[in-house]
Amino acid sequence: MSSKVNYENKNNILEDVIYRPISTNKQEKNGSSLYFYVTVFIVLLVTFSGGASFTWTSPVLPKLETKNQNPLSEPITTSQGSLITGMLSLGGVFGTFIAGWLLDRFGRKITLLSIALPFFCTFVALAFARYVEVFYVVRFIQGLSIGGIFSFVPIYLGEISDKNNRGMIGCLFMVSISCGVLSSYVIGPHLSVKTFSLFYSVPLLVFLVLYKVLPESPLYLATIGDKVKAKRMLMKLRSKNIEKEFIETCIFCEENTGSFKDVFKTKSLRRAFFIIAVIINLQNLSGITVILAYTQSIFKVTDKYMSPSITPIILGLNKAVFTIISSSVVDRFGRKILLIISISTCCVSHILLATFFTLQNHYSLSHISWLPIVGLLSYITGYSLGLSPIPYVLLGEIFPTNVKFPASSLINCFSFISGFVTVFVFPFMMNSIGLAAPFWLFAVVCLLGLVFISFYVFETKGLSFLEISEVLKEN
Repeated sequence: MSSKVNYENKNNILEDVIYRPISTNKQEKNGSSLYFYVTVFIVLLVTFSGGASFTWTSPVLPKLETKNQNPLSEPITTSQGSLITGMLSLGGVFGTFIAGWLLDRFGRKITLLSIALPFFCTFVALAFARYVEVFYVVRFIQGLSIGGIFSFVPIYLGEISDKNNRGMIGCLFMVSISCGVLSSYVIGPHLSVKTFSLFYSVPLLVFLVLYKVLPESPLYLATIGDKVKAKRMLMKLRSKNIEKEFIETCIFCEENTGSFKDVFKTKSLRRAFFIIAVIINLQNLSGITVILAYTQSIFKVTDKYMSPSITPIILGLNKAVFTIISSSVVDRFGRKILLIISISTCCVSHILLATFFTLQNHYSLSHISWLPIVGLLSYITGYSLGLSPIPYVLLGEIFPTNVKFPASSLINCFSFISGFVTVFVFPFMMNSIGLAAPFWLFAVVCLLGLVFISFYVFETKGLSFLEISEVLKEN
């Protein structure tokens, strides 16, 4: 099939829709309505609490490991702490597939509700848990929701966004996650486990109250053949002319029919799957899950320079600020260049950290005890500029609708498995062989990731879903 789409030959798919002629060039640039931004805000309430769930263990585990402020009858062991941390990722493995199953049967809105409602309940349950086994179970259930969030929300935001702001809106997903991370670092050390957990149930409660105003995805409506509702929803989400976007959406949905097995049968979809799977798994394998979960434990080494409870706050603030910066420039500079800058910075930062921890075993480094903080700040800066938000921007725009959620579920399944392995194994490595080896491994992963991104990832800035599909077919 020719890579150039002939719109005149596609009129047959629009027979059940009455529309005006395509607008002039002045009108073609779509804008987003106030309703669109309200929708984004409501959805990001869920991801805010999602970010906090990743770092919930950072201020909580030190409390559970001592008798002070411990809601349990006795302090937990290292293996118990690893399980509490790792159960979130383990639950995420299954949550990705459950969300995909719900989505195929009930659509985007119901799937979002099915993610948020149990997520709300888990924070309430964590607040009142008195047995370590309850923490295991609740964190696993919380992981089910997290799996759904990471598989579903970036795609939903991508589907309702205009192509001219899709990069920025996609990055807001990780901005919200980063704000959740920062808030947990700020308030966690100063609150009891009960109050800390209940705090993050509040945004989810607000979401549940406002849920009914959310729209169904126009792309999904077009996929199931309801083009009248799809057009009506686009008109609500945009403040300008939607004719060209609507036609492209219908053509895209008509051309991209099939099933999940087509991901592995079709060369273009195999390429898309491979690209997204690698860059999303680069996140965990570059060390972010470990660093977020064990920040205070890792940087007890900086006691002489800065309190371990202050360091996470600085890191969380840094992550939030640079993720916001990334969201503001991604549609100007593009996805690929930010990914290259990001992974390069992460690699250099890990080399710096690994070198410090290697030398620490043989020399007194008290005069440069600030170096781990600088190295980690550099890593978080680089990670937040690209590796944090952009994989989810690409996830929301690179797959056709018919395979988007199954492919996303499988990719995030691999991601949560890698996340579980890293957070479970890391404390044992730290206690047995020290911190140097893990950071050398992270540096090697980042170097390999830089090579991959340079040669395999293509730019999607400013491209419609239809145009991205054509690029995948051509290359």
